[in-house]
Amino acid sequence: MHSQKPSAVFLSDLHIGENLGGVTDVLNFQDKDSYVELQKGVYMRKEFNIFLEKLKEKYGVAPENRIKYLILMGDIWDLAVQSMQHTVNLSLAFFDNVKVGDYFEEIIYIAGNHDHHLWRQYQTQNYLLKPINDIASDTGDAGVVEEKGVPPFPQVIAGFLDLTTPDPTLKIEGGDQSSAGNKFFTGLTGKARIPVNVVYPNLYITYKNDKGEKENILATHGHLFDPGWNLVTDYIGKFLTEEMGLKLDLKKLEMLNSPVTEFWNFSLAQMGAYNLIEPIYDNMLENKDPSVLLPLVKMLKTTLLNDLKAADVSWFAKKYVEIGNYFGADKLYQYIKDMKKSALPGIFYDQDFIAGQMERVLDYFKYSQENVASSLDNISKMIYGHTHIPLMDYEVNFAAEGKDPIVKTFYNTGGWVDISNAGKPMPITIFNDGSFEPIEIASDIPVAFFGAKSTLNALNVHLGAVGTQLWQWKPDKAGEMAVLYDKELKMLFVSVDGDTYALDVLKEADDKKVIWNNVMQETGAGAPHLLRTGDSLYVALNNQIIALDPRTGKKIVEWKGSPEGYFDNEIVHLVETPDNNIIAAVNGGAYCLDQNLKQLWEADLAKAGGQLLDSSGRGEVNLVGAWNADTGKGASSGILFCGFGSKVIAIDTSADGKGKVLWGWLASNGSGNVAMDYDPDNNDLFVSVEGYTYSLDAGTGKEKWLNKLPGTGSGTPHLLRAGDYLYSAFKGQISTLNPLTGKTEPSIKQWNAPKGSGEVVLKKTNDNRIIAGVGGYVYGLSLELKNPYVRNAGKTQVSTLLAKGLQLGDAPMCLSIDYVDLPL
Repeated sequence: MHSQKPSAVFLSDLHIGENLGGVTDVLNFQDKDSYVELQKGVYMRKEFNIFLEKLKEKYGVAPENRIKYLILMGDIWDLAVQSMQHTVNLSLAFFDNVKVGDYFEEIIYIAGNHDHHLWRQYQTQNYLLKPINDIASDTGDAGVVEEKGVPPFPQVIAGFLDLTTPDPTLKIEGGDQSSAGNKFFTGLTGKARIPVNVVYPNLYITYKNDKGEKENILATHGHLFDPGWNLVTDYIGKFLTEEMGLKLDLKKLEMLNSPVTEFWNFSLAQMGAYNLIEPIYDNMLENKDPSVLLPLVKMLKTTLLNDLKAADVSWFAKKYVEIGNYFGADKLYQYIKDMKKSALPGIFYDQDFIAGQMERVLDYFKYSQENVASSLDNISKMIYGHTHIPLMDYEVNFAAEGKDPIVKTFYNTGGWVDISNAGKPMPITIFNDGSFEPIEIASDIPVAFFGAKSTLNALNVHLGAVGTQLWQWKPDKAGEMAVLYDKELKMLFVSVDGDTYALDVLKEADDKKVIWNNVMQETGAGAPHLLRTGDSLYVALNNQIIALDPRTGKKIVEWKGSPEGYFDNEIVHLVETPDNNIIAAVNGGAYCLDQNLKQLWEADLAKAGGQLLDSSGRGEVNLVGAWNADTGKGASSGILFCGFGSKVIAIDTSADGKGKVLWGWLASNGSGNVAMDYDPDNNDLFVSVEGYTYSLDAGTGKEKWLNKLPGTGSGTPHLLRAGDYLYSAFKGQISTLNPLTGKTEPSIKQWNAPKGSGEVVLKKTNDNRIIAGVGGYVYGLSLELKNPYVRNAGKTQVSTLLAKGLQLGDAPMCLSIDYVDLPL
């Protein structure tokens, strides 16, 4: 970590003007706690203040010690969903109140697609209006302009930032001083009047590596290698190159695709109250269908068909156009709906965006290098924005057949739109040695607490962190672990072999990590369980539950179940009911307790349902609560599903039900431990036994479908319902199923762990990624079971989030994903 002041800071996708952006005047769709009020009716994401505080804390930034450059990499001002006047007024309020000029001396600005029109306006001002004004005012330049005429728009203007000297130096292509500290853009910074230097679409940064050799970094917004903003060259590029002799370069790439960008990301938004783009965009950000399009599509179909019927054209032509219109209208609507899957919250572009556009990105590198001096051809890194997904140290091996591999490293600063549900902003600092350092400003960072072979590891699984290990800790005893994070107290509770600990997750040193330790009288080889509710922390092991004071670890009260055998009475699961009672599952039985551990009722699962539940197949009990499930009897009930020994028993946990058995089910295939997951939308209970996966009607227990997935043998399966899919994990593999039909998703290949075997534990992050633990290894996966965590891809692809130095084999594991406020 650097302690000295950085040379510059990269930031993108602030989206001033977007309803859910960095600066807005609308709070209809988000929690007001996500914003701070700058002035009456103007709100800013609270994370921006965290960003500025980090600059002060980490690098000592102050008005007398400012960073030279703030590099704004596009989509800073949103003209795609709001009028220009609206966005400009918000920009003035932002800069007037936030005092950005106290932290940075100058701004380097690169336009994106949402503020592309500002680049067009810049060209109009400097290459059209200024020359004409010179003629009108009879200045010294007037004669030159009259003689040579108004110059053409440049399309691109490169910027060059030299970090090879102690003081970073910026040069702009052509040496046009009007480009440096441009008054038009400087005006957007309000009273601060921060000089804004305009380059487009690239800033080239030169530094010296540790060998003293010059290397270069390419900074750009990223839309010019995104298929969505290259429609012209994508669809008619072949015609232009083969029939019209076009040789595509950076200038032509911008010139040809600029009209489409202007139409979609400017012109439509300037229609005032009749702007369709904003409501469509807001629908998508809320993960809703763009319903405003439905009447429009229907109207277009009707109008076009009526016009065709009235026109004097042949029947064949009418039918041809009729089919085309129906097909085209439906496709248009479906296309806009599908945009959610490629560029909107929860499923923003991730690293696969780069890997999937390999040819396009390489072409962009080539065009960018051809546009500048050959001395800048060694471009080893790219930093961009556009996708709203933060990225650090992502190496891609662009290996073409018969050619030497090209390894480039990618970085992304994330975005400021809908931070709670989508990408996270991650401004990135750069230093004179060319190294990057992220500024983690998201208030809650997803942390995976992974226990195996009596070692607990904390991994930062925020997408930009690539699974960095935060710390490792070993308790005094060996055995299976249970972990539980308390966000309010900022404590991590850990139970292993009868000992329970409270850890300070912010401390790295082992001797400072333990806040308290409680040694229970009984120990055993079974898995403990933890539950935090009310004023107590409940620890379950063997046939007892102890309520502890979570702040001190002192025992409050204790409960013991039936004293029958040791293993048969192991408490392996606790769950809280909606009326704040506790259900404790003991093999063959379920007990309802109040928070003082007073027993309210007991359900004898071993005897319920007659022959269905005999004494065979005893093992771990799994509990899944469906507190609003439809029982099929005209009312909702607090249903608890108890799975053990290849069986599931549904019981009524309401005050009147008192554990009454509603139905029982026995797996036709597989035996042993049961995995379950409940889908409230369709009232489905998914069950897996030894790799066989079932769907049951949660109200009746009636089987809907069965998928006999490959793989048999002993072990514990796992299920996870996330996104559009059901994930069934067993013995080192994960299969993706359609939750409605049970059929394997054909577009997603079965995932097999590269390292580690046996039980697979699955957890989901808030931004719809999957963390999988397998035999001592941890993996981060996208919903398509692709790995968004890749390191050292130039030589060896290491896609695990392996805790450093651990060889854990097939040891029992626990895996928990919690959101922790880390001072990173």
